[in-house]
Amino acid sequence: RSEWRCEEGEQNLVYHVTADRFLRGMIRLIVGMCLEVGRGKLTLAQVKHSLDTKTRLPRCLSVPAAGLFLKDIRYETSE
Repeated sequence: RSEWRCEEGEQNLVYHVTADRFLRGMIRLIVGMCLEVGRGKLTLAQVKHSLDTKTRLPRCLSVPAAGLFLKDIRYETSE
């Protein structure tokens, strides 16, 4: 699950991710890509092409780690 939310009473958007694994730096790249699309510096067509062809986007879009945090970890129980 991956979604942007406007938190109650806040003017900031918050990116939430739920997954069963992460790759190093993945969230920073996803957030950077979303910001570039929002700023008009990258098109959705470019993002789709990159995903379809499994190639990198034209430039590194990684955002700084400041402000990103891990909220929760849950493990499935095998009972």
